[in-house]
Amino acid sequence: MLPSKPGQPPADRAKDIDNVLTWMRTEGVDLKKDESPDAFKKVANIPMPDARTPDQKAKDVDDILNWVRNPKEKEGPETAPFQQIDQLLPSKPGETPEDRAREIDNVMTWLRNHGVDESPEDSTPFEKLSSLPMPDARTPEQKAKDVDDVLNWMRNPKESNTPETSAFETGIGELVCNTGNGNSRCDEVVAC
Repeated sequence: MLPSKPGQPPADRAKDIDNVLTWMRTEGVDLKKDESPDAFKKVANIPMPDARTPDQKAKDVDDILNWVRNPKEKEGPETAPFQQIDQLLPSKPGETPEDRAREIDNVMTWLRNHGVDESPEDSTPFEKLSSLPMPDARTPEQKAKDVDDVLNWMRNPKESNTPETSAFETGIGELVCNTGNGNSRCDEVVAC
C-alpha cells in the first residue's frame, strides 16, 4: 500500500512505515475492518483552473506590482488584501518586485479557488512571533559530547580554550548565572 522510494535505505523505509502506522492509529483507521480504505487511493493532482481571463490576470498582476513599488501611494481598501498577503508571505533574497507581485497574485488565486474570503474587514492582524525554537537534530552521542565539552571547559577554561569552545564564553555565563541555583562559579565564569 505504501510505495517505496527509489534508492531508499531500509531504515528510512521502516521509518516511513512506522509514520503511516502511527497516523493510522491516531486517526482510528482499522485495516482489519476495512481491507481497502478509499482514503488511501491515489487521486490525480488536478489544479484548479484560474477563472480570470488573461487580461484580468495581467491587470491584477499590474495592480499588485504598482502597489509593491509604491505601497504608501496606492494605499486603500482595494490594496488591503495585497498588504495582508505581503505581510504573511516570506520574502526571498534577491526577489524582484515583479516576482513578488506574481507570488502575491498566486496566493490570491489560491485563496479564490479554495473559497477563502480575501476581504480583511473581519480579520484581525496577525502578531509576529519574535522567535520559535528549532528542533534539535543532534544525535544523543553528539549531545553527550557537547555536554562533556562544556563541563570540561567549565572545569578548566584556560586549558580548554579552543575555537570549538569559544562559543561557551559568550553564552555560558548568562546560562549559569540565570539558573538561580546559587552557583559560586557564576562570577568566575563571567570573568573568563
